[in-house]
Amino acid sequence: MSRVTTGIFHDPLGEDGIPKTEVTTAAIHGPRSFRKDDGPTPDRRRQSVEEVLGDLKELQANKKFAEVWATSSKRTPFGLKLGPMSDQVTSVSVPQGVAEYVKGLIHRGELGPGDRLPPERQLAESLGVARVSLREAFKQLQEEGYIVARRGKSGGNFVTALSQPLAEWRRNMLEREDELDDLTTMRVAVECHAASLAASRRTSADLEAMLAAIHQQAAATNHTEFRLADASFHDAVAKAAGSKRLENAVRHARSELFSPADMLDHPDPMEDDQLQHKLVFEAIRDGDPSRAHQAMQDHIEHTRQEIRRVIESGRK
Repeated sequence: MSRVTTGIFHDPLGEDGIPKTEVTTAAIHGPRSFRKDDGPTPDRRRQSVEEVLGDLKELQANKKFAEVWATSSKRTPFGLKLGPMSDQVTSVSVPQGVAEYVKGLIHRGELGPGDRLPPERQLAESLGVARVSLREAFKQLQEEGYIVARRGKSGGNFVTALSQPLAEWRRNMLEREDELDDLTTMRVAVECHAASLAASRRTSADLEAMLAAIHQQAAATNHTEFRLADASFHDAVAKAAGSKRLENAVRHARSELFSPADMLDHPDPMEDDQLQHKLVFEAIRDGDPSRAHQAMQDHIEHTRQEIRRVIESGRK
């Protein structure tokens, strides 16, 4: 007599990058009994199936993680805008992707020293990742000096003063002298084009968002507030360009640089930054693509010179 059993085989790397699960059958001849060489017992087989299904769920969460915020503009109750991140996690693990995403928010100024991240459960659900993956990401961010965990009723994960990652970034820039120029070239390519398009496509709401960011910069009392307003202005310009992919590219390019305000202790560069933002805004408001392009290019070049000056001072 023969009997047929089924087994589940899991391939985490399907052709389309999505987990594949196949059910196969095999005819096994002989009496209905399990010997040592017959394979797992029913209990062990059930356990292995459950493990496979658990792995499948985790890998499917990976795909959700990579896509869920691609078109989201929601804010958490903590005020943190979780923007697009699909382009940032396509070739890394889930914990690495979460860590890089949070670092991008910090580098762009959307999170600053002293800011509290949303609670673990809320953030895991929002990003579509398992809490164990989120904890691994937090561990990496703590080791790199981006966040610190505090206990107690008012505890949680908070952004540090960023002295450790900033020092590391400076060292990298010193060791790779062409890196800053390369990053600046990328910013010019995407942000100047975004400003040019914004001059032709902007809406009244876009202009209001840019102007509000400029006013926030003028009212800023510390570097954290200034960085947040700076990020808001550049995000508003990118959004006004009317291309989600271009908007994502701008966010990605800016995430690789720390704001000069992180490295400078005197107010002059901040005042220069406000003036340059006003020139970009006026060109976009007046519907002048060429002037908007040039104003943004001048602004980015000024930023490059300021960062270069501070980096070079580290050699002394």
